[in-house]
Amino acid sequence: MIRAGGLVVRDPEEPARRRLDGVELTVERGTLAALVGESGSGKSTLLRVLSGFLPFDEGAVVIAGLPLRPGPSPHSLRLALRRRAVLVLQEANLFPHLSVTENVTLALRHVRGQDPTTATRAAHAMLERLGLEAHRDAAPESLSGGEAQRVALARALVLEPPVLLLDEPTSALDPKRRADLAGLFRERAAGGMTLLAVTHDETLAASADARFTMAGGKLAN
Repeated sequence: MIRAGGLVVRDPEEPARRRLDGVELTVERGTLAALVGESGSGKSTLLRVLSGFLPFDEGAVVIAGLPLRPGPSPHSLRLALRRRAVLVLQEANLFPHLSVTENVTLALRHVRGQDPTTATRAAHAMLERLGLEAHRDAAPESLSGGEAQRVALARALVLEPPVLLLDEPTSALDPKRRADLAGLFRERAAGGMTLLAVTHDETLAASADARFTMAGGKLAN
């Protein structure tokens, strides 16, 4: 579950300007929600607040039962939050010195504490689900933009977090891959995961259980 109440984020260079202005948002557990709106409307800022990467000035947030308060969060709280909410950015940000499989298993082994065999098995299953089985031993530099984006998604999905925050997850994909990924997100929501996706992809937005529109740092609906 995601709940935000009265969220305000001020621009540090222009305090009178609000990047988020009183945002109220609830996404229930087991829901796929789409966050749409023009560029610069505050969508990505909201994701960064919800994931704990950006402090907020006013309001309150609850992510999978974990409350956040205004101002910088202590290190221990940020670590706890990252076990409950995973943010996938539009840029893949893969480790270039690791293979695809090693990128996907890294957090499974070092954050979740899985043994290498179990982690590798889970990674390979997810890579196959995303049509990447032929690339599991590849170096990131050999991947196309769409392939790298799917590897980043595999890295997040394999962790099975309670909350998954997605910034333009289908931007580099062709229409078939977009539809396949929307189906996978629906499956995860049906299994109890809460997903909030910033998107300009109407295929993904149309498949969502809820749709929120942002404009000028506010929710328009």
